[in-house]
Formats: sequence, C-alpha cells, structure tokens
Amino acid sequence: MMNELSREDSLIEQIATGFALGTPGVVMGIGDDCSVVEMHGVAQLTTTDMLIEGIHFNLKEISPATLAYRTLQVNLSDIAAMGGVPEYFWLNVALPKHIEQDWLDEFITTITNIAIEEGIELLGGDTTASSNGLMISVTLQGAMSVSKVKYRHDAKPIDTICVTGTLGDSRAGFDCLSNPPEISEEDKQALIQAHQKPVAQLHQGEFFASQSSVHAMMDVSDGLMLDLERLCRQSDCGAHILLDRLPISTPLKNFCKATKSNPQEYAALGGEDYCLLVTVAAKDFDDLSKAYETNFKTPLLAIGTITSQNSIDFTLDGSPYTFKLKPFQHFG
Repeated sequence: MMNELSREDSLIEQIATGFALGTPGVVMGIGDDCSVVEMHGVAQLTTTDMLIEGIHFNLKEISPATLAYRTLQVNLSDIAAMGGVPEYFWLNVALPKHIEQDWLDEFITTITNIAIEEGIELLGGDTTASSNGLMISVTLQGAMSVSKVKYRHDAKPIDTICVTGTLGDSRAGFDCLSNPPEISEEDKQALIQAHQKPVAQLHQGEFFASQSSVHAMMDVSDGLMLDLERLCRQSDCGAHILLDRLPISTPLKNFCKATKSNPQEYAALGGEDYCLLVTVAAKDFDDLSKAYETNFKTPLLAIGTITSQNSIDFTLDGSPYTFKLKPFQHFG
C-alpha cells in the first residue's frame, strides 16, 4: 500500500476540499504543479513557491546570486512539469534587518539577469519587513496549448516510468554543507551545485508536451517516492520501481561509499532534484527514447512500470526493498 498522506499533502487536500468551486474556464486548480485556466484555447499556467531562511537555505552557505538563481529555477521547473513556456513573474520579499544593501543589490541584479536570459518579465510583487528570517516568494505564469498540457492524473497501467536526470545528488549536496564527508573537492562541489543551483528542464518539458505517447508528467521536487505517490494517487494507479535502474551519479556513489550510505535510498528519497518524471505508453518508449536522445544528447531513463494496483513496490536486484532512510518532509 502507499504511505499515508504527509502533513503537507493532508493540509493541501483540506484546503482544496474547501475551494472546490468549479469555476468555468478552470481546467486544473489545486493538485498539480501549476493551476490551469483556459483562455481562447490557450492554457494559462500559474505556479507559486516560497523559500524560507532556515528551512530551504542558510545564508551562511549560499550566496545572494545563487539564491536568486534558485528562486527562479524552482518555479520554472513547475512550468516545465506541465510542458509550458514561462512568460511573467511576480516577486515578493520579506526582509529582516540582517540583510545588508550589498547582499540585496547582488540578489536583485542576478534575478534580473536570469529573467532576461529566460525571456520572462517581472510584472510586480510586494516587499515588507520580517521580524525573523528572509522569505522570498515567486509567482510565475506560463502558457501552452490546452491540448498539449501534461498532468499528473493521466498515467495508465503498463506505462513505462522514466526520469530525465540523476537522482539523489541534491540531498547529498545538502548533507555536504552540514556535515562534509571525506570525498574529493570535485565530487563535493558537484553535489553542492546540484543542491544549490538546480536547472529547470524547460526544453525537455516542451518536447514531452508535443508527444502524444507521454501520458503523465511532473517534476521531482520532494523526492521520487513522494512525488511518484502523488502521481499515482492522482491517476488512481500504482507503480513498480526497479531501484537498480535509478540513475546515480559518480559523485553520489563516492559520497555514499564514504558515508556508508545506500545510493539507491538517496536516489529514491532525496528531494529537490528537479528532473522530470514522465510516464510513457510502453509500446512507444523506444521511439520516444531515440527522439529524446537525438534532441538532448542524453538518454531518457526507464526506471519502472505503472500498475493497476493501489500500491508502489520497490525492488532491488529482484527482491522487495524496505527503506531505512526517511523521505524529506516540509513539516517533518
């Protein structure tokens, strides 16, 4: 069986139940990476996200430029998860007294430059004081043809489950900041980079949006296990994941060897990887995989199968596997 709903998911479900209004034009409200509102055949995609000092970042461990980069990328990843093209954003900042002007100048300059590079325009926002830590919130809007938007709820039994990148690096990077292991500086910096500077896979998302063989899609923000559970609940299905097929980077393998950790557990439970999780009609996987590799010069990685059961099963080398590591929880 699937795990019980996390406190975060239970809270979202409680809120969603109270606001089930069924307004005309609303294709998707709460329950996916973005809301979707149809306007003249175009889907307006909207997402919002908060980054809180002490929860999502430590100012002693991240530069203002890196935080600015991360602020936009985590929101862009939600647009990518629906197959959309980003257009506009709104920026809200709550500033505590310990933020100096030089820090703020670098943050604003960087987020402006990144927005220009991504072709998105700032339309407004809000600023206020904070009596505690720094809080940054972005609301981002994108668009896509209504017929091409990808959702979490369209997975089908026997679909092939795929990911577009390695898993677990971000969680290991977080651990490198708090308790540095005895690994090479190159490996350490690669993992920290994965944690602090994720890359939204916008072009990959657009590619999948154009493929009818791709049924369901989301980004891996809270870890493969938790995000796959959300996709399966929305699609009323289950999954079988082959842990030995999870893509694991060399730096993560070296990290796990040094810390006597299990790389498959980091890959399955570590959050904030921000690659895409997609389900593909099994009969079309080979053709889609070839087209994907031609376009992006990297393989589309098959890690399991959607099932008709109300459960998610993990196996390692053909045997059922029970996790020892705990998944990330926002309210843990």
